[in-house]
Amino acid sequence: MKKLKLGIIVASAFAALFATGSSFGAVISITDPVSPFSSISINPGDSFSVNINISTSSAEDLAGLTYFLQISALGSGLFSISDRNAATSQFSDINFTNLQVTTTPFNNLAPTNTRDLGGTLANPSVGLTTGTYFVSSITIQSNVSLGLGAYTLSFSPSTEAFNTLGDSISLNLQSYTVNVIPEPTTMALLAGSLTAIMVLRRRRRIS
Repeated sequence: MKKLKLGIIVASAFAALFATGSSFGAVISITDPVSPFSSISINPGDSFSVNINISTSSAEDLAGLTYFLQISALGSGLFSISDRNAATSQFSDINFTNLQVTTTPFNNLAPTNTRDLGGTLANPSVGLTTGTYFVSSITIQSNVSLGLGAYTLSFSPSTEAFNTLGDSISLNLQSYTVNVIPEPTTMALLAGSLTAIMVLRRRRRIS
């Protein structure tokens, strides 16, 4: 009986070891530049900026990444990348220039942009280990005809990170919510219309 229990313990230990080994090697996220929130509220036609960060909790020797952004189906073609700033990024050897990634139609999220936004380290033979690293700041322009509602901004399945040997690192891809709300003037007009309707109904009841 003791041998059986010992066997179960050993098997459980191996299972835990393999489970740890199969966890994500890095997490790539989309965040607000000035707050930890993973969402933003905008009006149709507004532009907004997000930061792209990558975190690793193990000695992955992270050397670079390739990534593309995508928007949920309802927003396909209604968002476009207007700027990318990687001036202070560790991944300064960018795969495409800013002009190349912000030129139409390559910058349109329809639903995915078509030019790689990523880059590699200036010296890719010396990788990054445990830590969180800034990749770039992305500015996105929304279309004035954008419908109200919540849209999901995320990374396309083609997104990939790699180490100093060129081997792929398993990634956990995070997303970001863009809430499109009415402009204040529209809300004021709507509130005024509702007030006028209520006044008219009240007058009719009195008369």
